[in-house]
Amino acid sequence: MSSSKAVLRFGKLSEHAFSPIKGSAYAAGWDLRSAYDYVLPARGKITAQTDIQIAVPHGCYGRVAPRSGLAAKFGIDTG
Repeated sequence: MSSSKAVLRFGKLSEHAFSPIKGSAYAAGWDLRSAYDYVLPARGKITAQTDIQIAVPHGCYGRVAPRSGLAAKFGIDTG
């Protein structure tokens, strides 16, 4: 097994963008944050803008997934 680490390359598209971060040293993925604040009505839907672009490393899989706590407690999901 290779010990090299995959590097997530990204670019910010505006001054509102936040860099992806790891929640812990052992996290499997990166945490993304919306570049803007939104007011979401009950049972409403929005497309939250991150204002970043990424290059998925070779041999890796890119997917935006909900945080388990937000999905379970508040019904906040991606899709």
